[in-house]
Amino acid sequence: MLEILLYGSMDSASSNSELVALVATLARVDASLARIETRLERIERIERALPALLGTAVDAFDDAVDALAARDVDPSERLHNLFDLLDAVSRRGAAQRLSRWLAFLDEHPALDTGLLSLASQLADAFDAAQRQPANKLGPLGVLRALSDASVQRSLGFGLQLLRQFGRSLGRETISGALPSEARTRKRSDGMDT
Repeated sequence: MLEILLYGSMDSASSNSELVALVATLARVDASLARIETRLERIERIERALPALLGTAVDAFDDAVDALAARDVDPSERLHNLFDLLDAVSRRGAAQRLSRWLAFLDEHPALDTGLLSLASQLADAFDAAQRQPANKLGPLGVLRALSDASVQRSLGFGLQLLRQFGRSLGRETISGALPSEARTRKRSDGMDT
């Protein structure tokens, strides 16, 4: 085709159709080049913005590490703990066990919030107790401590918890099953709960 354009050795009818085809091909190439240029411009804009974005991300990360350090938290230890947790959760069978416990908590929503709240209060009390010296108490010291309203509340809660736990122990359960699984198995066996 190029030879025809350079030397003009083709008749005019066939050369016109060849020229039309050549112009159409060049138009497609031009359109493709325009799309490539548009994509390259986008990449260049991203390339220009990337250092600022990375700087912002690094600054945010540094701020987070500084905030953790201000609370006496070791970020590398936290990351190590996170990876340990991911390892434990990803082990064979862990997902099924976790699923069963989540289903159990769904059946008992009070446990979900109540247990977390209780664990948090217990951890706070444990921290506070560790910071104070443990005094030696005799029988009269124990009796004096029983007159403290906080001790009475704790003992009342503990006794109520023990009472309810004792009632639940009186119910027949299947060995090794969660309480919800035991109820399900009893129902499927035709037993009453």
